Amino acid sequence: MQYYEYETLAGSNICADIKTEWEKSSKSKKNPGKIVEGDLKRAVLLFTTYDIEYKNLPKQFNKSLKGYRKLLTTGITHPWGMLPHLRNKFYTLTTDGSGADFYTFRTRLACDAYITSKLWSTKERIPFYENNEYRIVQVLESSAHTVDLGEWP
Repeated sequence: MQYYEYETLAGSNICADIKTEWEKSSKSKKNPGKIVEGDLKRAVLLFTTYDIEYKNLPKQFNKSLKGYRKLLTTGITHPWGMLPHLRNKFYTLTTDGSGADFYTFRTRLACDAYITSKLWSTKERIPFYENNEYRIVQVLESSAHTVDLGEWP
């Protein structure tokens, strides 16, 4: 088994725990809003990886890792907070300084709509992102026991 460590970056707060209602839990009389297994039946995780070429960052961000972190706090992440059926998107860094993003969509259809959208294609045109790759995986329904556990501190 392999494991990887990811640092969650500022800017993720715009896209984390978006109040997209889950299909089943929003209708629950017993525990309204608490995620249930049925909510994840069609959910998918979109996992993207890319290299960050810090030398291609805009000049005001010092062409550095520190500058990249600052860039993500400027509001650049707002468009992703408006995606239909997106529950979460986390911007992360790996230990070697490359990027990885984790998206949770309520449905594969919503994910597919995103990866064919204009917003998705903007990443290909950003000069400091290179070698973009992605994969889509099904979320296991039993993940309901570990998803949306409560409020962030």
